[in-house]
Amino acid sequence: MDVDYLKLLGESWYGFKKNLNLLYPVLIYLGFVFVFMIFVFFQTLTVLGIVGIGFTDDITAFFQNPIAIIFIILFGFIDVIALMCVALFSRSMLLGMLKDVAKKSKTKTKNMMKYGKKFFKTYFTFTLIRFGFVLAPLIILGGIVLVFYQFSDFVAAIFGFLFLIIYVLYLICISVFLYFSEPVIASKKGKAWELIKKTFSYTKRNLLHTVITFALVFALSFGVSIIFSMIKMPISILSSVASVSATPAFSIISSIISVIIYLIQSAVNICLGLVVSIFMFKSYYAKK
Repeated sequence: MDVDYLKLLGESWYGFKKNLNLLYPVLIYLGFVFVFMIFVFFQTLTVLGIVGIGFTDDITAFFQNPIAIIFIILFGFIDVIALMCVALFSRSMLLGMLKDVAKKSKTKTKNMMKYGKKFFKTYFTFTLIRFGFVLAPLIILGGIVLVFYQFSDFVAAIFGFLFLIIYVLYLICISVFLYFSEPVIASKKGKAWELIKKTFSYTKRNLLHTVITFALVFALSFGVSIIFSMIKMPISILSSVASVSATPAFSIISSIISVIIYLIQSAVNICLGLVVSIFMFKSYYAKK
């Protein structure tokens, strides 16, 4: 069955407009990040108070204090895990909602938490496995390069460059073969590893379809990024003029414009991310 990708993109945009509640999981995550930053600030104050170091003291004293290092490692680990769990839970809520929009053209806000609980464990495990796919080859190739460095810097540099190319190609292949993992997690039953195998199987059956979908999403995201880069270019010039100008008005105006453009770009990226996510789900269901 031929797939009309432009039609699917149009339907995805329409589905997003009709289901703005898709923004709720994103807003929940952003709200948590804001609260989290405040928490980290007070956390830092607490650590400084415990080790007896003030803001005006030499920062090297902080990193030379063994108690401070222990607190940094402990709190840093807890903070990263907490932030990752909230991000994955927010995305898990979205998985069920995206599935509803792709198949039924409508999703309900009341199902948001239910979807989060339903998919979180599988999505969390899948994320760890995907992280292993990314990290393991890097460790292996990096270790080989370090071994070569013991014998010849030149040979190690050559192999390092070749391994870098191989690793980048590997990352692209993994990204393509796991591209439809989220629709699979939302649609199929099974443990994370089983769903990964089902994703690979789907991609092998529909390789060209997967590559086209992946390429369209990449091109769309890259195009939006280029547009905003072109918009920000004159602002950068204005900022450069402001830095050498004695008039503070230039600095104020350029700063305000930069903040506005940044907020607009962030909003566009969030909306675009949801649209292409719907497109990914619709594209997945278009082929079996």
